Amino acid sequence: MPAGRSPRSPRSPRSPEARREFGRRRALVELLDPDPAVRRHAVDLVELDAVGLYALRERLLDDSHGPVRAAAAERLARAARSIFDAGPPTRAEATSWLLDAVHDPLSSVRALSCRAVARHVEREAEIEARLAEMLTRDPSWRVRRAAARALAAVAQAAAISALIPGLEDPFWRVRHGVIQALALIVTRATQDEAERARLRREVLRAGAGLQEAARAALAYLASGWPEGEDEVPAVLGLIRDPGAGLELSDADPAVVTARLQAASDVAPDKLVALLAESHVPLRDEATRRLAKIEDPSCLGPALAWLEDTRVPNAPAAVRGLLERLGDRARGLVERALEDARPGGLAWAAGWIATYAAEDLHPRLLAHAEHPSAEVRVAVVAALGRLLARERGHEPELRAAVAHALRDPIRRVRDAAAIGLIELGEPLELERSGYASFGPVVRARLLAEANFSQLGLDDRDPRVRAVALRVSSQLPEAAHEHALADADPWVRSAALVGRAEAAAALLLGDRERDPGVRRVAARELVRELRRGGDAIERSELLALRDRLHVDPDPWLRARGAELVDPSGCDDDGLALLLLATRDAAAMVRISAAAVLDAIPELGARLEQLLATAEAAELRVAAWSRLTATFAPGDEPGSRARLERASATERDPRVVTHLRALALLFGAEPPAAARPPALELEPGQRRRAEAKSTELRAKIERRPLGRTGIELAPLVISGAFSPTPSTLALAVEHGVDTMFWEPRYANATRFLREPARRDLQVITGSFHADRRALAQDLERARRRLQRDQLDIFLLFWVRSPARLDPAVLETLREFQARGWIRSYGFSTHDRAIACAAVETGDWPVIMTRHSAAHTGPERELLPAAAAAGVGVLSFSALCYGRMLRPSAVFEHGPPAPDCYRYSLSQPAVSACVSAPQRPAELLENLAVLATPRIDGDRQDVLRAHGREIYADNKRFDRLLRRGGTAPLREAILELFERASEPREAACTEPDPAARR
Repeated sequence: MPAGRSPRSPRSPRSPEARREFGRRRALVELLDPDPAVRRHAVDLVELDAVGLYALRERLLDDSHGPVRAAAAERLARAARSIFDAGPPTRAEATSWLLDAVHDPLSSVRALSCRAVARHVEREAEIEARLAEMLTRDPSWRVRRAAARALAAVAQAAAISALIPGLEDPFWRVRHGVIQALALIVTRATQDEAERARLRREVLRAGAGLQEAARAALAYLASGWPEGEDEVPAVLGLIRDPGAGLELSDADPAVVTARLQAASDVAPDKLVALLAESHVPLRDEATRRLAKIEDPSCLGPALAWLEDTRVPNAPAAVRGLLERLGDRARGLVERALEDARPGGLAWAAGWIATYAAEDLHPRLLAHAEHPSAEVRVAVVAALGRLLARERGHEPELRAAVAHALRDPIRRVRDAAAIGLIELGEPLELERSGYASFGPVVRARLLAEANFSQLGLDDRDPRVRAVALRVSSQLPEAAHEHALADADPWVRSAALVGRAEAAAALLLGDRERDPGVRRVAARELVRELRRGGDAIERSELLALRDRLHVDPDPWLRARGAELVDPSGCDDDGLALLLLATRDAAAMVRISAAAVLDAIPELGARLEQLLATAEAAELRVAAWSRLTATFAPGDEPGSRARLERASATERDPRVVTHLRALALLFGAEPPAAARPPALELEPGQRRRAEAKSTELRAKIERRPLGRTGIELAPLVISGAFSPTPSTLALAVEHGVDTMFWEPRYANATRFLREPARRDLQVITGSFHADRRALAQDLERARRRLQRDQLDIFLLFWVRSPARLDPAVLETLREFQARGWIRSYGFSTHDRAIACAAVETGDWPVIMTRHSAAHTGPERELLPAAAAAGVGVLSFSALCYGRMLRPSAVFEHGPPAPDCYRYSLSQPAVSACVSAPQRPAELLENLAVLATPRIDGDRQDVLRAHGREIYADNKRFDRLLRRGGTAPLREAILELFERASEPREAACTEPDPAARR
């Protein structure tokens, strides 16, 4: 009887097997939770069986929250390759999921999906083509690098020709990823050394026609092969260092930004070059000024940045600038149509489709068969939008769109089909032509009866699901076949409008997917609200009882809605009352809404209380009954509850009645004095004592003459360590954190009241007084602190950044008590040494490791003599110090690398940015023993010399060679493109505006 059942969501069972099954089902339900944080947590807990994999697929492809999609992609990337061997889902299905996921708008999802592709996908032409396209076209360097590695894993030796274009990438990390992929192909292709030599020669021969930077990258790869670096076609001259960017007049972009903000007139061609800068305020200022130009037709050179989506920053900045220009960009559109470069044409097509420019339609039409598929997609999509707006009155445009239905590239065909479908005209296609489109277009084509049957047999589950929804009068066998489909999307579609099938599914035990079960429950509720009679009363009662104890709170809420308030029996009333005590709010709300609709509810509750014995049921009944008491009669209501509590035998009900009486003015019972706390320390107190003991042993070092002391290891929040991980660091003695505004986890941790004693190092990337004050105020506000300990000018690349006005600003911050001390960080030792000589800068943060020992010769001794505090970073040389060498077969321990830096004069502390908790635990050993002896230092220096030599070769051949050729080509394009129109490039006259 329902009266005896638990009122809350099902509790975890006792047996280990039952608990595991309960946890699996709970994770599946939590994947459907409205809270994205709950869904994100559930992604890591779901069992990777058939049901769990399909559930992950839905989160990967359909979740509205980007981090949840990224988590699903990462879970698939980490999963064992064998999970798709038994099926369903099959490896072919997984390939189709990942092919969709690598089109995700979020770059992190695309990159993680590439990792999953590398793990799970076998050779498949479509996904290989997509990876090759991503390698050369994706705007995110992380995605391009991941695509290179995935391409090598999927296609192996056949990927060499597709990987070679990646060596011309403008970003060195992508070129490095391509080099790693090529090395992996050669290493794993075969055990036959002759075959490996053939593959190496094939890779090296591919460099004959490459640019200088790409050949340099191949030279770096060959330096580790028997053929050697000399086998690469000659790399003429030295690889030029492209520098930090296209500077206006200084190496430090913060200085350029400050000067630009103070300048009145700057030539637009100089501003266009700044759109590629990595410094966001500099790009924003350049964009703001360019958007104010009265005649933007002179900005034609800016369109050159659209020609290569791999160029960092500039393409997005140019698109933002063009959007701000709006209809004033017409001159640029005409120029793009004339120049016929792919990037500019694709943008111009979208502009023509948005703004009234009928006279440009013929010129756009002329590019409908452009050699670039990207341009054809953009042009066909624009023509489709124009047809929809003109309702097909331009036959030439329609003919061009119809012609694109036969384009060899599917994306172009899809764009044409969507344009014609939205126009409302039927597509004149053969049945064989249906399969030539992508799944989105095939699903839309199902509205035409000619293709409905094809949709039922489509290879894509979404298309099969759409076919079931749009097809009318399908035979019962088709529905039964769909209900047996392995894919939950298809099973869900087969339930729509079929209440009997939904009831049978919920009464059975075969369906484990909570999403399908929810669709079934929704169909049942819809049938009842319609007043249908498809469900027998006996079935309805069985469903009501079954859903009442379902692990999914959403289904329990629907179970309450299955109770008919007008004909509610005693069992139904008991079920609703128990549901009002459910742990899930949605269940309580649904049950309360149905209870309120029951006629003469008070009398029914009185009758139930006279017969019901279960304590939980009586508690729920009294709670609802008090809502029916006459308003304004508080003494009578209180007396009634007191009489009931005097006669009630169950102590749980008595306690509840007394609590209800308080609502009507009863005196609370005298509270019993809580027992005294035991003096013996518990587990938590012992842990706190141990932490205090650990921290007492830590050597706190003075930071120069600032008066600040700190533990020798500073922890950075750069890689988002969790608050619990940061707490572990503090327990072991860390007392200072390195913080920037984007460190969300560190922000939450440092805002805790218990962490007020922790010291904070932060700073700013700006160089003017207003921006410095804003950054300091933002840091104080976010961390909820009146005073910060150390405020640095981050990444100083020019002496101009340390000008007297900036120094005076920092001293004012200190005088006002907003900061305790100040300084700057830099890679440039000359700047740091000059600053030490002035005596004006009390703190310097600089790179130092056993591989970069330059600061030991001049900077560190001078800082020690002058009392300047030094914070070192990059002790691991971005992980390269942990590589093997002739000195260390497996690389040195990470703590020794930190100790090496901490053993130098003037170095007060070293900044560590652990990526994983295990790395943090290893590094915390530095706190107890922060120094190493001279012999160990000599060993680490010998190891560091090897790392440094390889790093210099890497820097010369890979890191510094890539952006120079591209930048020079674009600058040449700027000059060539701007010559006829230089006279038009003028800033608006301020006087004219007034």
